[in-house]
Amino acid sequence: MGRFEDIKQSLTDQTANLIPISKDLSDQLQSTHPGLPEDFLEFLSEIGAGEIGDGVFMLYNGLVQPVDIYGPEASEPLRSVLLFGDDMQGYCVGYTISDWKVWEINPLDWSLSPLADTFEQFIRDQLR
Repeated sequence: MGRFEDIKQSLTDQTANLIPISKDLSDQLQSTHPGLPEDFLEFLSEIGAGEIGDGVFMLYNGLVQPVDIYGPEASEPLRSVLLFGDDMQGYCVGYTISDWKVWEINPLDWSLSPLADTFEQFIRDQLR
């Protein structure tokens, strides 16, 4: 039984449109981002990426540079962050690449607020 088996079972009772990523994409993410936490890759591979809840959270199928969401002016203040999801209202969630902790990004000033030490802790908090 995988670490996220309980979540997988509970998602059948919720609105969730998640599609597992391929082994090739998982390997590519691991290769491109050494140190990327295993729990993140395991969740994407076993449960998937996509919308969780009814417009509550979008989990990406990989990592996104902040400049791709917020534009070039965000590239310097968020240079140490990689995004993996958003609340569909402008607040993104991602990792600081120095320690792989989970942070929320405020779209108004690009300030960071700590959310969790691990992806598993973050996703379990989201699904409560």
